[in-house]
Amino acid sequence: MPFSYPRRPYSLEELKDMSKEDILNRCSDIIVDKNSLMNNMKLFLECSKIIRIRNILVLDYESSIILDDLKEKGLFNRDQVFLIDDYKQIDRSYIDISKLKNIRLVVPNTYAMWGIKFNDKLYCYQYLYNNKAIENDTFSGYYDKETLLEVERISSMIKDFDDNLTDVEKIILVSNYFQKYCQYNDDKSISEKELGDSKTALFKGIGICRTFADATTLLSNNPYLNLKVRNVRSEKQPIHVWNIIELNGISYQIDNSRAISNGEYTDKNLLRTYKFNKEYLLFGEDIKHEEIIRGLRPLNLSKDGFDKKYIDAAIEYLDNTNLVDFDYKRVR
Repeated sequence: MPFSYPRRPYSLEELKDMSKEDILNRCSDIIVDKNSLMNNMKLFLECSKIIRIRNILVLDYESSIILDDLKEKGLFNRDQVFLIDDYKQIDRSYIDISKLKNIRLVVPNTYAMWGIKFNDKLYCYQYLYNNKAIENDTFSGYYDKETLLEVERISSMIKDFDDNLTDVEKIILVSNYFQKYCQYNDDKSISEKELGDSKTALFKGIGICRTFADATTLLSNNPYLNLKVRNVRSEKQPIHVWNIIELNGISYQIDNSRAISNGEYTDKNLLRTYKFNKEYLLFGEDIKHEEIIRGLRPLNLSKDGFDKKYIDAAIEYLDNTNLVDFDYKRVR
Protein backbone atom coordinates (compact mmCIF):
# COMPACT_ATOMS: atom_id res chain seq x y z
CA MET A 1 0.00 0.00 0.00
CA PRO A 2 1.35 3.49 -0.87
CA PHE A 3 0.95 4.93 2.63
CA SER A 4 1.22 4.13 6.32
CA TYR A 5 -1.53 4.57 8.86
CA PRO A 6 -1.35 4.52 12.67
CA ARG A 7 -4.47 2.36 13.01
CA ARG A 8 -3.99 0.20 9.98
CA PRO A 9 -7.01 -0.27 7.74
CA TYR A 10 -7.89 -3.81 6.74
CA SER A 11 -8.42 -4.99 3.20
CA LEU A 12 -11.33 -7.27 2.33
CA GLU A 13 -8.86 -10.04 1.54
CA GLU A 14 -7.64 -9.86 5.14
CA LEU A 15 -11.15 -9.74 6.56
CA LYS A 16 -12.10 -12.96 4.75
CA ASP A 17 -9.85 -14.87 7.13
CA MET A 18 -11.14 -13.18 10.28
CA SER A 19 -14.07 -14.15 12.47
CA LYS A 20 -16.83 -11.62 13.11
CA GLU A 21 -15.53 -11.27 16.67
CA ASP A 22 -12.03 -10.48 15.39
CA ILE A 23 -13.43 -7.90 12.98
CA LEU A 24 -15.34 -6.26 15.82
CA ASN A 25 -12.28 -6.15 18.06
CA ARG A 26 -9.52 -5.33 15.59
CA CYS A 27 -10.91 -3.45 12.62
CA SER A 28 -11.83 0.25 12.61
CA ASP A 29 -11.29 1.11 8.92
CA ILE A 30 -11.79 -0.82 5.69
CA ILE A 31 -9.76 -0.10 2.56
CA VAL A 32 -10.97 -1.20 -0.87
CA ASP A 33 -10.38 -0.83 -4.57
CA LYS A 34 -12.67 -1.61 -7.49
CA ASN A 35 -11.52 -5.22 -7.89
CA SER A 36 -11.73 -6.13 -4.20
CA LEU A 37 -15.22 -4.62 -4.01
CA MET A 38 -16.49 -6.58 -7.01
CA ASN A 39 -14.93 -9.83 -5.78
CA ASN A 40 -16.02 -9.53 -2.14
CA MET A 41 -19.24 -7.54 -2.30
CA LYS A 42 -21.23 -9.58 0.22
CA LEU A 43 -18.45 -9.45 2.80
CA PHE A 44 -17.99 -5.71 2.27
CA LEU A 45 -21.68 -4.95 2.76
CA GLU A 46 -21.76 -7.00 5.94
CA CYS A 47 -18.63 -5.34 7.34
CA SER A 48 -19.66 -1.81 6.38
CA LYS A 49 -22.72 -2.12 8.64
CA ILE A 50 -20.60 -2.86 11.71
CA ILE A 51 -20.86 0.17 13.93
CA ARG A 52 -17.24 0.08 15.11
CA ILE A 53 -15.94 0.51 11.58
CA ARG A 54 -15.57 4.24 11.26
CA ASN A 55 -14.14 4.94 7.82
CA ILE A 56 -14.36 3.43 4.38
CA LEU A 57 -11.16 4.22 2.48
CA VAL A 58 -10.98 3.80 -1.29
CA LEU A 59 -7.87 3.49 -3.43
CA ASP A 60 -9.51 4.57 -6.68
CA TYR A 61 -12.29 6.86 -7.88
CA GLU A 62 -14.13 3.94 -9.50
CA SER A 63 -14.80 2.48 -6.05
CA SER A 64 -16.69 5.61 -5.05
CA ILE A 65 -18.97 5.24 -8.09
CA ILE A 66 -19.80 1.69 -7.01
CA LEU A 67 -20.50 2.82 -3.43
CA ASP A 68 -22.65 5.68 -4.65
CA ASP A 69 -24.77 3.21 -6.60
CA LEU A 70 -25.02 0.87 -3.59
CA LYS A 71 -26.17 3.77 -1.41
CA GLU A 72 -28.85 4.68 -3.93
CA LYS A 73 -30.12 1.10 -3.79
CA GLY A 74 -30.17 1.14 0.00
CA LEU A 75 -27.44 -1.47 0.32
CA PHE A 76 -24.74 0.83 1.74
CA ASN A 77 -25.35 3.00 4.81
CA ARG A 78 -22.38 5.39 4.90
CA ASP A 79 -22.58 9.06 3.98
CA GLN A 80 -18.95 9.62 2.98
CA VAL A 81 -15.80 7.79 1.97
CA PHE A 82 -12.16 8.88 1.84
CA LEU A 83 -9.99 8.64 -1.26
CA ILE A 84 -6.43 7.66 -0.29
CA ASP A 85 -3.54 9.74 -1.60
CA ASP A 86 -1.51 7.97 -4.29
CA TYR A 87 1.27 10.61 -3.98
CA LYS A 88 1.19 11.36 -7.70
CA GLN A 89 1.05 14.86 -9.15
CA ILE A 90 -1.16 14.23 -12.14
CA ASP A 91 -4.28 15.57 -13.83
CA ARG A 92 -7.30 14.60 -11.71
CA SER A 93 -10.06 15.57 -14.13
CA TYR A 94 -11.05 11.89 -14.24
CA ILE A 95 -12.48 12.46 -10.75
CA ASP A 96 -15.95 13.91 -11.23
CA ILE A 97 -17.50 14.36 -7.81
CA SER A 98 -20.53 16.08 -9.32
CA LYS A 99 -21.65 12.65 -10.56
CA LEU A 100 -21.87 11.27 -7.01
CA LYS A 101 -25.39 11.92 -5.75
CA ASN A 102 -25.59 9.77 -2.62
CA ILE A 103 -22.22 9.87 -0.89
CA ARG A 104 -19.58 12.52 -0.21
CA LEU A 105 -16.15 11.69 -1.57
CA VAL A 106 -13.46 13.36 0.56
CA VAL A 107 -10.16 13.72 -1.32
CA PRO A 108 -6.60 14.49 -0.20
CA ASN A 109 -5.73 18.15 0.13
CA THR A 110 -2.93 17.59 -2.40
CA TYR A 111 -5.47 16.78 -5.15
CA ALA A 112 -7.35 20.08 -4.90
CA MET A 113 -5.60 22.00 -7.69
CA TRP A 114 -5.26 19.15 -10.17
CA GLY A 115 -8.53 19.51 -12.09
CA ILE A 116 -11.11 17.63 -10.03
CA LYS A 117 -14.66 18.29 -11.22
CA PHE A 118 -17.18 19.27 -8.54
CA ASN A 119 -20.27 21.40 -8.05
CA ASP A 120 -20.01 24.05 -5.33
CA LYS A 121 -17.76 22.42 -2.73
CA LEU A 122 -14.71 20.18 -2.87
CA TYR A 123 -14.36 18.31 0.43
CA CYS A 124 -10.77 17.55 1.42
CA TYR A 125 -8.85 16.18 4.35
CA GLN A 126 -5.59 17.85 5.27
CA TYR A 127 -3.62 14.89 6.55
CA LEU A 128 -4.01 11.27 7.53
CA TYR A 129 -3.45 11.04 11.26
CA ASN A 130 -6.27 9.14 12.89
CA ASN A 131 -10.03 8.89 12.64
CA LYS A 132 -10.61 11.83 14.94
CA ALA A 133 -8.38 14.12 12.89
CA ILE A 134 -10.10 13.21 9.64
CA GLU A 135 -13.66 13.44 10.87
CA ASN A 136 -13.65 16.05 13.60
CA ASP A 137 -10.82 18.45 12.86
CA THR A 138 -11.82 22.11 13.06
CA PHE A 139 -10.64 22.57 9.47
CA SER A 140 -13.65 23.81 7.53
CA GLY A 141 -13.54 20.72 5.36
CA TYR A 142 -14.02 22.08 1.86
CA TYR A 143 -12.87 24.52 -0.81
CA ASP A 144 -15.14 26.53 -3.05
CA LYS A 145 -14.30 27.51 -6.61
CA GLU A 146 -13.60 31.12 -5.66
CA THR A 147 -10.80 30.01 -3.33
CA LEU A 148 -9.23 27.68 -5.88
CA LEU A 149 -9.39 30.36 -8.59
CA GLU A 150 -7.50 32.74 -6.28
CA VAL A 151 -4.90 30.05 -5.61
CA GLU A 152 -4.62 29.51 -9.35
CA ARG A 153 -4.14 33.25 -9.91
CA ILE A 154 -1.38 33.57 -7.31
CA SER A 155 0.38 30.36 -8.37
CA SER A 156 0.36 31.31 -12.05
CA MET A 157 1.65 34.79 -11.13
CA ILE A 158 4.61 33.19 -9.34
CA LYS A 159 5.22 30.82 -12.24
CA ASP A 160 5.08 33.65 -14.78
CA PHE A 161 7.74 35.52 -12.83
CA ASP A 162 10.35 33.35 -14.52
CA ASP A 163 9.85 30.13 -16.46
CA ASN A 164 13.29 28.99 -15.28
CA LEU A 165 12.67 29.27 -11.55
CA THR A 166 14.29 26.51 -9.52
CA ASP A 167 12.17 24.62 -6.99
CA VAL A 168 13.96 26.40 -4.15
CA GLU A 169 13.20 29.79 -5.71
CA LYS A 170 9.53 28.83 -6.04
CA ILE A 171 9.42 27.84 -2.37
CA ILE A 172 11.02 31.15 -1.39
CA LEU A 173 8.44 33.09 -3.41
CA VAL A 174 5.52 31.19 -1.84
CA SER A 175 6.88 31.85 1.64
CA ASN A 176 7.53 35.48 0.73
CA TYR A 177 3.91 35.86 -0.35
CA PHE A 178 2.59 34.82 3.07
CA GLN A 179 5.18 36.77 5.02
CA LYS A 180 4.56 39.91 3.00
CA TYR A 181 0.77 39.91 3.03
CA CYS A 182 -0.31 37.90 6.08
CA GLN A 183 -0.43 38.19 9.85
CA TYR A 184 -0.62 35.45 12.46
CA ASN A 185 -3.91 35.96 14.30
CA ASP A 186 -5.57 33.83 16.96
CA ASP A 187 -8.21 36.46 17.69
CA LYS A 188 -10.94 34.78 19.73
CA SER A 189 -13.57 37.02 18.13
CA ILE A 190 -13.04 35.07 14.90
CA SER A 191 -14.19 31.47 14.96
CA GLU A 192 -11.47 28.82 14.91
CA LYS A 193 -13.18 27.30 11.92
CA GLU A 194 -12.88 30.53 9.92
CA LEU A 195 -9.31 31.15 11.07
CA GLY A 196 -8.36 27.64 9.96
CA ASP A 197 -9.78 28.12 6.47
CA SER A 198 -7.23 28.79 3.73
CA LYS A 199 -9.64 31.34 2.30
CA THR A 200 -9.04 33.48 5.40
CA ALA A 201 -5.33 33.72 4.59
CA LEU A 202 -5.92 34.38 0.90
CA PHE A 203 -8.71 36.96 1.23
CA LYS A 204 -8.21 38.48 4.69
CA GLY A 205 -4.48 38.08 5.19
CA ILE A 206 -4.76 36.46 8.61
CA GLY A 207 -4.63 32.93 9.95
CA ILE A 208 -3.18 30.37 12.31
CA CYS A 209 -0.78 27.48 11.67
CA ARG A 210 -3.38 25.29 9.97
CA THR A 211 -4.42 28.16 7.68
CA PHE A 212 -0.94 28.81 6.39
CA ALA A 213 0.01 25.13 6.09
CA ASP A 214 -3.10 24.43 4.05
CA ALA A 215 -2.65 27.48 1.84
CA THR A 216 1.06 26.63 1.37
CA THR A 217 0.09 23.20 0.03
CA LEU A 218 -2.47 24.72 -2.33
CA LEU A 219 -0.07 27.37 -3.64
CA SER A 220 2.71 24.82 -4.13
CA ASN A 221 1.20 21.48 -5.09
CA ASN A 222 -0.48 22.37 -8.38
CA PRO A 223 0.28 22.25 -12.12
CA TYR A 224 1.75 25.75 -12.02
CA LEU A 225 4.51 25.27 -9.44
CA ASN A 226 4.47 21.45 -9.28
CA LEU A 227 6.10 21.17 -5.86
CA LYS A 228 5.68 18.04 -3.75
CA VAL A 229 4.30 19.82 -0.69
CA ARG A 230 1.84 18.38 1.83
CA ASN A 231 0.61 19.16 5.32
CA VAL A 232 1.86 17.45 8.46
CA ARG A 233 0.83 17.88 12.07
CA SER A 234 2.32 17.21 15.45
CA GLU A 235 1.06 14.58 17.83
CA LYS A 236 1.75 16.78 20.83
CA GLN A 237 -0.54 19.33 22.45
CA PRO A 238 -1.12 22.02 21.49
CA ILE A 239 -1.48 20.72 17.95
CA HIS A 240 0.73 22.40 15.35
CA VAL A 241 0.49 22.07 11.57
CA TRP A 242 3.20 22.82 9.02
CA ASN A 243 4.52 21.42 5.71
CA ILE A 244 6.89 18.86 4.26
CA ILE A 245 8.38 19.20 0.79
CA GLU A 246 10.26 16.54 -1.13
CA LEU A 247 13.24 17.66 -3.23
CA ASN A 248 15.24 15.02 -5.10
CA GLY A 249 13.99 12.27 -2.81
CA ILE A 250 14.81 14.11 0.42
CA SER A 251 12.18 15.71 2.64
CA TYR A 252 12.52 19.14 4.21
CA GLN A 253 10.26 21.09 6.54
CA ILE A 254 8.60 24.45 5.88
CA ASP A 255 6.75 26.38 8.56
CA ASN A 256 5.32 29.60 7.19
CA SER A 257 3.21 30.29 10.28
CA ARG A 258 6.35 30.24 12.44
CA ALA A 259 8.17 32.40 9.88
CA ILE A 260 5.38 34.97 10.26
CA SER A 261 4.97 34.78 14.03
CA ASN A 262 8.38 33.77 15.40
CA GLY A 263 11.16 34.72 12.99
CA GLU A 264 14.16 36.98 13.37
CA TYR A 265 12.35 39.88 11.70
CA THR A 266 8.93 39.36 13.29
CA ASP A 267 7.19 42.19 15.11
CA LYS A 268 6.20 40.25 18.21
CA ASN A 269 3.39 42.70 19.04
CA LEU A 270 1.73 42.52 15.62
CA LEU A 271 2.80 38.91 14.84
CA ARG A 272 3.76 39.86 11.33
CA THR A 273 7.13 40.24 9.63
CA TYR A 274 8.81 43.41 8.47
CA LYS A 275 11.49 41.56 6.50
CA PHE A 276 11.78 38.08 5.01
CA ASN A 277 12.48 35.36 7.59
CA LYS A 278 14.35 32.31 6.32
CA GLU A 279 14.83 30.28 9.54
CA TYR A 280 11.82 28.05 8.91
CA LEU A 281 12.52 27.46 5.24
CA LEU A 282 13.71 24.00 4.15
CA PHE A 283 15.00 23.00 7.55
CA GLY A 284 15.61 19.45 8.70
CA GLU A 285 16.22 17.90 12.07
CA ASP A 286 18.62 20.76 12.78
CA ILE A 287 15.69 22.76 14.19
CA LYS A 288 13.94 20.97 17.01
CA HIS A 289 10.31 20.82 15.98
CA GLU A 290 7.22 18.98 17.04
CA GLU A 291 7.15 15.24 16.45
CA ILE A 292 6.27 14.59 12.82
CA ILE A 293 3.00 12.87 12.09
CA ARG A 294 3.19 9.11 11.57
CA GLY A 295 0.34 9.14 9.10
CA LEU A 296 2.49 9.81 6.05
CA ARG A 297 4.63 7.26 4.28
CA PRO A 298 8.13 7.05 5.79
CA LEU A 299 9.95 10.30 5.18
CA ASN A 300 13.60 10.55 4.26
CA LEU A 301 13.92 13.67 6.39
CA SER A 302 17.06 15.76 6.01
CA LYS A 303 19.22 16.01 9.12
CA ASP A 304 20.82 19.38 8.48
CA GLY A 305 18.30 21.02 6.18
CA PHE A 306 18.88 22.38 2.69
CA ASP A 307 22.18 24.04 1.82
CA LYS A 308 22.00 27.44 3.55
CA LYS A 309 24.42 29.06 1.08
CA TYR A 310 22.23 27.95 -1.82
CA ILE A 311 19.16 29.45 -0.14
CA ASP A 312 21.01 32.72 0.53
CA ALA A 313 22.16 32.90 -3.10
CA ALA A 314 18.60 32.25 -4.33
CA ILE A 315 17.22 35.02 -2.11
CA GLU A 316 19.93 37.39 -3.29
CA TYR A 317 19.22 36.55 -6.93
CA LEU A 318 15.49 37.16 -6.53
CA ASP A 319 16.10 40.36 -4.59
CA ASN A 320 18.41 41.71 -7.31
CA THR A 321 15.72 41.32 -9.94
CA ASN A 322 13.89 44.25 -8.29
CA LEU A 323 10.67 42.35 -8.99
CA VAL A 324 10.54 40.75 -5.54
CA ASP A 325 10.53 42.71 -2.30
CA PHE A 326 11.96 41.07 0.81
CA ASP A 327 11.91 44.23 2.92
CA TYR A 328 8.27 44.82 3.73
CA LYS A 329 8.79 48.17 5.44
CA ARG A 330 9.28 49.61 1.98
CA VAL A 331 5.83 48.52 0.83
CA ARG A 332 3.74 49.08 3.96
